[in-house]
Amino acid sequence: MFAPITKVAVALLVFTARAEVSPDGSCGLVGAGAENGYTCPGDVQCCSPYGWCGTTSEHCLTTVGCQADYSNSTEACTEPVPGTTITPDGTCGTEGAGEYGYVCPDEGYTCCSSA
Repeated sequence: MFAPITKVAVALLVFTARAEVSPDGSCGLVGAGAENGYTCPGDVQCCSPYGWCGTTSEHCLTTVGCQADYSNSTEACTEPVPGTTITPDGTCGTEGAGEYGYVCPDEGYTCCSSA
């Protein structure tokens, strides 16, 4: 039986072994990541739910499924900030379909409704 410190060391070695930096922009275990388990490089912080590295809300929001374990740090994935975070999915506000308080990208865009 392993001592507790040995179990932690083994777990870290296993994670490190599969946490190779992506050579092609794919990441994680799903979608484009296709079970490779690549992490995103330092300049492209987040792994999207579709397995691609990037820096947009579509990549980095926890509400869309950012893969923290395959982003370049576990803090890369973020919660939306109501009234500040630009919508990644066309929903806005906190009523009707709006759940997270997203805002429209620019004036003239129609993404919010009161229904």
